[in-house]
Amino acid sequence: MPVTDITTDAENLTMTVTADFAAPVERLWNAFTTPAQLERFWGPPGWPATFTAWDYTVGGRAIYSMHGPRGESQRGRGSSPPSMRPEASRSSTPSRTTTATPWRAFRRCG
Repeated sequence: MPVTDITTDAENLTMTVTADFAAPVERLWNAFTTPAQLERFWGPPGWPATFTAWDYTVGGRAIYSMHGPRGESQRGRGSSPPSMRPEASRSSTPSRTTTATPWRAFRRCG
């Protein structure tokens, strides 16, 4: 994923990552909103993720854990924002600039 910018807001506990993808917006949206797809790339290499709770409705919550190569485990959680679907998701054109935040406030739990 070619990240072009990262902006953090400690007061609101948010981080915005901007990246360019050679994929349609709808495919990216599905990758971030479908647990089975998200588990394939969430977290650093060697730390696979498992989502144990998934409610992708407005205000819903996700709970996940990442598992390290030596048996370590880190947990996190997040909540879905009020405005979920990006307007550009109707387009199948790759590399379109879109602002969309499938989840906000993912936090490390332990």
